[in-house]
Order: sequence, then structure tokens, then C-alpha cells
Amino acid sequence: MLTAGPIALAAPATAAPSPAPRRPSRRGRARLVAAGVRDKMTWWDATSTAAPTVYQPNNVPLLAWRGNRNSRNITLANVIGPRLQFAGSTLQKTILGAASDYAPVFLPQLSPQRTARLAWTGLEQRRLVRVGDFALTDDLRLTGEMTGQTLMGSGQLNATSGPDLSWLQRHRVNVLDENGRVAFAQARDMTFDEALPLPFLGSPRGPVRNRGLNEPGALWAWTAADGALCFALTRSPVPTTESPTVARSAQSSICEPSRLLPYGNSLYIAWTGIDGAGRLNIAPVDLEAVRAGSDPIGTVYTLPENSLAAPAVEVQIDVDSGRSRLVVFWTGTDGTGALNACEVLLP
Repeated sequence: MLTAGPIALAAPATAAPSPAPRRPSRRGRARLVAAGVRDKMTWWDATSTAAPTVYQPNNVPLLAWRGNRNSRNITLANVIGPRLQFAGSTLQKTILGAASDYAPVFLPQLSPQRTARLAWTGLEQRRLVRVGDFALTDDLRLTGEMTGQTLMGSGQLNATSGPDLSWLQRHRVNVLDENGRVAFAQARDMTFDEALPLPFLGSPRGPVRNRGLNEPGALWAWTAADGALCFALTRSPVPTTESPTVARSAQSSICEPSRLLPYGNSLYIAWTGIDGAGRLNIAPVDLEAVRAGSDPIGTVYTLPENSLAAPAVEVQIDVDSGRSRLVVFWTGTDGTGALNACEVLLP
């Protein structure tokens, strides 16, 4: 169980001080509150025009992204440095032969073979969605070796976005098909069911995030075609025949949001704003408001950082002390698309 709120770890000596808090403002009905950052690291030798994906076995981040100095090859990397600290770290990279026009995504847990599972959309004309397993060392670091690979939908799906890869009893992949609809498939290992459309999601900007709840069903989050963040609760984790109430938020994003992340007593979501600068935002999601079909975002924490694409948010836990910290990874707007990471300090 995570702590009831963010408890910050001590900042390393090289961390930049947090900015002075700004007066809260509003966007729609939401309160906008400035959040601080510390332990920021910019990996100048890792660049992309798409979002990074993160998996953290044993609280040690593994990264993957599209590009290496803005090529289209997918790159895997281990973060090498002090535990639970980004400042001063380096990346141990492996550039794959696989390439994509979109961001890849890690499964947020070990696969049944105790490998890191990654999904991506290929470069061939039909843009096939591939799922691959990558070997880990005994201390859960990537070796760069792919140990298995399969196709979503038996190669019958033409994708127009990167995928999302999640878990609820079975592995689940969704991606936008050639008509801009969300296609969804499940697998018990590396054998996926037929890809089926989920009509209630419309034609979103990029992949849709979904998370199983303690009760049967799932929470879905996506960016609509007009940029609005949208949410829905379904009774089934595979809601092919459901038409749930869609809760639209006053908050908007340039692309898909982050995964839904449990932290404290809430589920959080992060996104890149449409303010012209690509400001990073993070907020708790009110599930009761989703059920009622009303705006589920009441407070928005705005970071003093900007991004070209969707952010990735994670929680790191110090198992010795039980303290936790909220961290975010993103593609910077510095002209090169360098990858960044930092700890988020919520007021």
C-alpha cells in the first residue's frame, strides 16, 4: 500500500531548488496549483519526438523510446546511478533494429517469463503492432536481447498510432486502427485474441489508457479528437458491447495522457497542455464524478516543465523507510527532444 500522500525523499546536493509557489488560478472549474520539481536530470544523449515509456522493477527505471538522436529506431536503456536519484545518472542504451513512427510502451509488470514486455507499431506499410519480450539480468536490468515476439491481431490490423499495453488477469493491447477507431485485443501469454473495436471511445488522439479497479470493470482515459481529456467506467474489462457514460473534462491535451497511476488514496493522470508551451500537468481523478458523467478533475498541479509529447508518471518507494515519491519522465522542448526525469513535489 502506498503512503497517504507524497512524502519527498531528501534532495541530492545537485538538485535545483523548487520554484516559488504561484497563486492558484483556474481552468474551467479546476483549481490550478503550482507544483515543484527536484532531482531533475536531462539525458542529453537520449532524444525523441515521442513519449518515453518506463517500467520500474525493484524501483529501478527501465526506459524505452522511439529514436536515438531523432532516428526512428527504438532504444532501450537502464538508468545507471544512485538508487532513487536521477541527478548524476547515465543511460546504458541498446538501439534495436525495430523502428517506429510512434512511442512504444512497456507492460507495467514482469511478463510470465520474467522478462520486460514491450509493444510498438512497426514501420511497414500496414503498421503492424508487435509485442516483444526482452531479457533481464538477475538484478532486473535489460540486456537488450529480445527473447520472443508476436503480432497483435495476427497481423490483420493496420495501426495509425502507438499502442497501449496493460494488465488485468490477461495482457491487453489497444491501438488506433486505419479508421481511427480503438481496436482492443487480449492475450494469456503471447497469443492474442482477435482485435475488436471499442466504439464508445470515438477517434481519440493516440492510444487509450485503461486500468482495472478493485471491483469488476475498468477505468478508461483518453484524449478526444478535440483535445478534451475524457474518462469512462465500464462493467467489463473488455467492453465491446457497452456504451458507458463519458465524462469530459475542461482540461485539454495535445496528445494521449499518461497511464493512470495509484498514489496515496487517489488515481493520478498526467498530460501535456495545449497552452502553447506544452506545460506538464498532473491531477487526481474523482471516480464518483466519472460515474456521474461530470468533470472528474478538480485540482490541477502544473509543473514548471514543458514537453513535446505525453509524459510518463511513476511512484518510487524506498522499501527501507517506506517513503515514496512521485516521478515524471518526459521529452523536452529544448530543440533536441532530450529525455528528462524529476521528482514532483505536490503542495
